[in-house]
Amino acid sequence: ERQSVAGGLGNVAVAATLFKANLGTNILYMPHAFNQGGYVVGLAFLVSLAFLSVVCVARLTQCKTGSKESYGDIMERATGATGRGAVNFCIVLLQVGTCCCYLVNVANMVGESFLPHVDRRILILIQGVVVAPLVLIRNVAKLSPITVFGGVMTILGIALTFGAIGARLGSDGVLDVEP
Repeated sequence: ERQSVAGGLGNVAVAATLFKANLGTNILYMPHAFNQGGYVVGLAFLVSLAFLSVVCVARLTQCKTGSKESYGDIMERATGATGRGAVNFCIVLLQVGTCCCYLVNVANMVGESFLPHVDRRILILIQGVVVAPLVLIRNVAKLSPITVFGGVMTILGIALTFGAIGARLGSDGVLDVEP
C-alpha cells in the first residue's frame, strides 16, 4: 500500500511537488542566466542556492517534525502573536510572489516562443482563467499524476539545458566575455 505523507500524497508525489515548487518555470530562464553570468559563475550560484534551499527546508522540517502545529503556532509559542502574524504574512507574500513569477514567466516564454504579437497581459489573464478552477480541488492527492508529470518535465528541462550548454561549448568553445 502506498504510504501517505502529506494531504494524501505519496512520497514520490511529495518529492515531485517540492522539486517543482523550488524550480518551477524559472528553469526556463536558466539558459539566459548562464548566458549573462557565464557557465562557471552560473553553475556555482545554482549549486550554492540549491544547497541552501535543501538546508533551509531540512531545518523547517526538523522544527515541524512530531508536531501537529502550524509554523504560525510554533512562532507564536516562541515569540508571541507578533511572530505568528509575521510568519503568516511571509507565507502569503511567498505564495503571491511565486504565483506572480509563474504567471509572468510562462507568459513571457509563450509570448516569445509562440505568440509574439499577443500582449503579455492577455496571456497572463488566460492563464488565470485556466488555473483558477484548480483551487477548488481540496484533495491534493487528486493532482498527484499531474505533479509527477510536471516534475519529470522539469528534470527533462534541466537535462536539455545542460545538454545544449555542452553542445555549444563543444562546437564554439569558451568565448570571451565582452563588457
